[in-house]
Amino acid sequence: MTDDGLTPIGDSTAPIPKPPVAPLGPLGGYWRIVLVGVLLVATVVLHAIGGESLAAVRGGVTLAFMAAGPGLAIMGLLRLDDLLLELSLALALSLVIETILAMAMLLLRHWIPSDGLMAVEVLAGLGVLLQVNQVSKLKQRNHLQHATNG
Repeated sequence: MTDDGLTPIGDSTAPIPKPPVAPLGPLGGYWRIVLVGVLLVATVVLHAIGGESLAAVRGGVTLAFMAAGPGLAIMGLLRLDDLLLELSLALALSLVIETILAMAMLLLRHWIPSDGLMAVEVLAGLGVLLQVNQVSKLKQRNHLQHATNG
């Protein structure tokens, strides 16, 4: 201990506490990724196919993706413990993202709804890729902690 009452760094004899093993939830932590991925792929495929016979299905899938996809892609990065809180915040975040995007498109005088949908799809895709990276690192850390604990 020094004169000012502080312990120098590296001089402590107390053991360093290990971080707790993080729970991954259902599907091993990949449930958000699976949900957003299914909605994203279905939206892209149905818009690529086109046609009047699939208009109702395409509208429903697109609405489901727009309601939950971008928010879940971003909220999954926060790893909240409460599922209801996470889902409600994801719905609100999706609405906020899409409102800001629509306002920006209107201000830039570039109102093309398909371009807005593409921007939301890209944002959700980036969120999913970041979640995959986060979950894989979390699984690796948990595996290493289990190996060192016995």
